[in-house]
Amino acid sequence: MFSFPTFPSLTNTRADDLFEYYDKRGVVKNNTQETELGFYLDKNNSHDYLANTFRMLFSALVYNIVQVVKQSVSSLGKRDF
Repeated sequence: MFSFPTFPSLTNTRADDLFEYYDKRGVVKNNTQETELGFYLDKNNSHDYLANTFRMLFSALVYNIVQVVKQSVSSLGKRDF
């Protein structure tokens, strides 16, 4: 299960800590939305369990391939000077 730190009061928390906290939440939410909407994981077009399972596994495979390509492309753009 995911665990996020809780902040008792906004007045006692540094702005950098708040930004890091909400940035992580935003990344998780964006990844979830991308998975659901982009790969149609909420659609079950068949009444057959095996067909739906295969479709979901295939979508998960495609999602992982897309993530690997994204990471490799983003690492190409970073250079150490």
